[in-house]
Amino acid sequence: MTDHRLDTDEDFPEVSIVMPCLNEADTLATCISPAERALSEQHIAGEIIIADNGSTDGSQDITTKLNARLVNVRERGYGSALMGGIDAARGKFIVMGDADASYDFSEIPKFVEKLRRGFDFVQGCRLRSGGGHIVDGAMPWLHRVWGNPMFSFLARWWFQSPLHDVYCGMRAFRKDTYYILDQRCTGMEFATEMIIKASLYKARIAEVPITLHPDGRQHHAPHLRTFRDGWRTIRLFFICTPRWLFLVPGLLLIFLGMAGYAIAMPALTLKGVTFNAHTLLFASLAILCGYQSVVFAIFTKTFAISEGLLPEDPRMNRFFKLVTLERGLALAVLVFIAGLALLVAALDNWQRANFGPLVYAETMRLVIPGATLTADWPRAAEIVELFCGRGNGLHTLSRLGFTRLEGVDLSAALAARYQGPAKLYVGDCRSLAFDNGSKDIVIVQGGLHHLKKLPDDLEQTLSEAARVLRVDGRFVAVEPWLTPFLVFVHWVCQSRIARRMVPMIDALATMIDHERDTYEQWLGQPQIIVRLLERFFFTESSSSRWGKYVYVGRKRTHTG
Repeated sequence: MTDHRLDTDEDFPEVSIVMPCLNEADTLATCISPAERALSEQHIAGEIIIADNGSTDGSQDITTKLNARLVNVRERGYGSALMGGIDAARGKFIVMGDADASYDFSEIPKFVEKLRRGFDFVQGCRLRSGGGHIVDGAMPWLHRVWGNPMFSFLARWWFQSPLHDVYCGMRAFRKDTYYILDQRCTGMEFATEMIIKASLYKARIAEVPITLHPDGRQHHAPHLRTFRDGWRTIRLFFICTPRWLFLVPGLLLIFLGMAGYAIAMPALTLKGVTFNAHTLLFASLAILCGYQSVVFAIFTKTFAISEGLLPEDPRMNRFFKLVTLERGLALAVLVFIAGLALLVAALDNWQRANFGPLVYAETMRLVIPGATLTADWPRAAEIVELFCGRGNGLHTLSRLGFTRLEGVDLSAALAARYQGPAKLYVGDCRSLAFDNGSKDIVIVQGGLHHLKKLPDDLEQTLSEAARVLRVDGRFVAVEPWLTPFLVFVHWVCQSRIARRMVPMIDALATMIDHERDTYEQWLGQPQIIVRLLERFFFTESSSSRWGKYVYVGRKRTHTG
């Protein structure tokens, strides 16, 4: 068996048939033979390429015996195998199909005829909606009734594809069109990526009905995994059209939030229902979530274009010409000022009430919108973490979007192990090397209970923290606390059996033993600790549960 080429153009056949192969010894010959007959009977100059993806069942020997071209592709994956085979193909037209005997390669001439008529991409259709036929037992019920029709519907709706069976693995296309599409997916989603891009690039697309036969493999199951590959496909759909995942829901949330403001700010009563402060809370949440969703849509679209998953979009180019950094900053300043104005109005109401009790609903109609408009200011806050150790807390703050981070720890060895964007200083937290009123937030996470002398060391540390905070600065502490849960933990740690059976408990017990003096000193003086915290800070929130004490306080202007 030889390649069927025109004598006048034997190095460049008209058609290359590419079959991805991974352990297809059961069916490979039954696929190559009808493909070879179709080329011969229709006098089509062509070649047959088997893109082998690491078979271990002798598929390579079968390929060689049948005189098809063998292309070994090392990178695993359905898409990877096809990419390797297509890159090696010499034909002007590419016909691809699975080597599992489910496709009848004698139908190749129908695809070639469409390509000769000027179409760029020709897709086979197995479903009845496109004129195809599925032999009994050839396709799982879930794929036939839900999976393929659903994905095909989404492709027609979201990408204006004219096809009825996007998952059909038998298709043909011009090789120059394939290079324009710049395929990236290496798994099963390779097939749907090709259809999405062909639609977005406005390729001339045709569809031909074909018949799907039962899988002829006997020694292993199909490579397709229903839920894994289905999820990867829907994920690709969302990346390629973030409009439906992020943009439309985001705009809808913003609209609902604005509608909530419209009825809650004047405290309207509709059909006996009064919309007031709590409606504003929900409306603000909707606006904030909607805004973040719209931003995600922009980021996702930009990423997809930059990675070659999508072509350039003139709408995005116009958007970035309109929305510049300078205009964005100007708008942010205006919105921030509007939020501050509402908060000042709320403070004015409080001042008129001689700083006494306020009417909750009236005040919240000013406070909630104001807080919503100024919700992003903490990301620019100057934050310092005391007793930062290796900087795990700073890493978390950085992931949350905070950029102006610093840390202090007495151990140079621990500080040297930190690799991140924050600035770390080696020093005593009882004597900080920061200017007065230079920080917005001071954080301590599990460091205060290491202080050797209470209350003296704690008083000095809190005094320094208050000194470096700005007037409205916040102090945040998370420390161990003697709750019933912690008592239970200590009891378990004292059990020799538990320490032998569970390495984590033994490690915790060893740590407690190592720090026992300062640890027990800290747990034994809760009243003194709270009194010192309240001496330097106005308590905004505090809670003790699950063995932890979480404290948030605002700097006092005077201590005593």
